[in-house]
Amino acid sequence: MLDKTKEKDTIEFLKTTFDTFDEECIGFKDTLGLKTTEGNTATNALGGSSASSSSATATLGFNAYRASDGKYGVVTAAHFATSGTIIKNALGTSIGSASVRQYSGPIDAAFIPFPSTIIKSYRLCVVTVPDADRLTGWGSSTIVAGVTTYKYGKTTGLNSGQVVSASTSINVGGITFTDQIKISNTQLAGDSGAPVVVVPYGPMLYPEKNILGIATFADTSNNGYVSKVGNIKSALSITPYVY
Repeated sequence: MLDKTKEKDTIEFLKTTFDTFDEECIGFKDTLGLKTTEGNTATNALGGSSASSSSATATLGFNAYRASDGKYGVVTAAHFATSGTIIKNALGTSIGSASVRQYSGPIDAAFIPFPSTIIKSYRLCVVTVPDADRLTGWGSSTIVAGVTTYKYGKTTGLNSGQVVSASTSINVGGITFTDQIKISNTQLAGDSGAPVVVVPYGPMLYPEKNILGIATFADTSNNGYVSKVGNIKSALSITPYVY
């Protein structure tokens, strides 16, 4: 059902029409897919939640830890979190500006350290069953062609696809970005920085989710490209914060 505003009326109609109707067998979603929620984000910066600056909107990727100064923060796309730009979370709370970023080679990523008002979290900002919205691991062992991928973007919500190429290049504005994962997940404006995950042991609602990286660019067919979490970790000297 694509119109959530009619959820209550529809369920009541079906209950009165069919004696054995089970309301658990019907779901409602936005036309863009399963939409992420911005609830409970006033004091955090959850992966998959929206973010804004004075001139743009994007998506936050994943929380991370930087051992050199003991800071927790969030990773998002560097072309969104440009130098000196103040980034706000979904409810308009400032989460600061990027202290380290790279927009070249295999990386389009920035790390924004949290102020005291923002709480770290391994949760993803997505409507799902309890405890199925957490990051539990990261790495490159699952980056192979054909693997099912899930992306949590501000614009496209939660959508699925597959790894098309485990390592490829794309030219953006005269800059060639290397060692990018190409995925068939739809990538639209506002999805930049979105977390891209795999579920190694089961379907999407299975609790364990591994972060592959963050969405960066799209080609002319709206296929997405992803900066790998391992490359981000090395370039920005951070470690993903997982359960």
